[in-house]
Amino acid sequence: MKHENITQLISECERWSEMTCPDPLLEAKKNGKRVIGYFCSYIPVEILYAAGCVPYRMRAVESAGATQGDAYYSPLNCSFVRRCFGKALRGDFSFLDGVIFMNGCDHVRRMYDLWRFTKISPSFLYMFIVPHIIQGNALLEYTNNIRMLISSIEAQTGVSIQKTDLTHAIQLYNHKRRLLQSLNQIRQQESVQLTGTDMLSIVKAVSAIPIDIAIDRLEQIHDAIGQRPLQTKPSVRLFLAGGCLEEIEHMRLIEQEGVRVVSDNLCFGTREYDKQIDESGDPIEALAYGYLHQVSCPRMMDDVTRRTEWFTDQMQQSYIHGIIIEKIKFCDLWAWEIFRMNRLAESLSMPFLSIERELYGGSTGQIRTRIQAFLEQIKNTK
Repeated sequence: MKHENITQLISECERWSEMTCPDPLLEAKKNGKRVIGYFCSYIPVEILYAAGCVPYRMRAVESAGATQGDAYYSPLNCSFVRRCFGKALRGDFSFLDGVIFMNGCDHVRRMYDLWRFTKISPSFLYMFIVPHIIQGNALLEYTNNIRMLISSIEAQTGVSIQKTDLTHAIQLYNHKRRLLQSLNQIRQQESVQLTGTDMLSIVKAVSAIPIDIAIDRLEQIHDAIGQRPLQTKPSVRLFLAGGCLEEIEHMRLIEQEGVRVVSDNLCFGTREYDKQIDESGDPIEALAYGYLHQVSCPRMMDDVTRRTEWFTDQMQQSYIHGIIIEKIKFCDLWAWEIFRMNRLAESLSMPFLSIERELYGGSTGQIRTRIQAFLEQIKNTK
């Protein structure tokens, strides 16, 4: 492929990533496909696909403020859920045939209650419970909860999900995740061909469209990326962590300073694809083990050591010069993670910056100034 083709492919992903209902998803709806929204990477999307549905990762793009959500939420609640619920109240998610929530945090749990209370579309709502630990009886509990989710999806769709259907779905989604992992490895190379902005656009796009189109686009990007001219080696290579940080323009703001985000721990980043599900044996048990033991976020209370080891590996693989951790205001889970990661960064003599902000909240000038000062700190210590 020519250079302009890879540019067009990534631009297409960025356009889709900024749409509530991307073109391929709209086409799938016109062809009679059910679309089920989900809120977290701990929800096994293979189950939805096996039932003939298109899994759709919920996002706050095109939210145009949180005013409507503020009528039901306290201003001390996370701006991601306030914006998402505001979109639901406006009918932005009317194309969905159902939404699966998860006990990731109290803010999302409250959205499940409000969605049922207001009786807005869609009517099929499900609260999927995931343990907050990975040890002890957590695997058994998670497996049982997956079985209950399957029963609920079957009742809603009228489709009997067979083990062969789940195995096929696992194979497809493993392939998609391997393609994303390969692109992430390209991003981590010394000479950058993919930026953090590119990766965020790609991951957001392929988590909101049918998997056959997602795999086709990922394969095209993978085949064409070698034709993209190598960019100048970035003077600073950053690791970015946080929760539902989905703003393309914010990632671009960071990288406009001549640096590159070469590794991350984001909901719309590594946590979306850094897992492989065993394709042999019982598919339900394989899903439970694979999802429970993926790269974790701060909601997993007994996984700090493993998460720290994973981060240390990322530092070595990606040649990281500094860490930025961002949290949406009033997110207690990431507040604790910032404290913990700050202590770790100090022990490794790694420059560290924490940013607390609202999702799509502006303050661009202040954030840019803080990032510029942080980059000066890194350059002075190199």
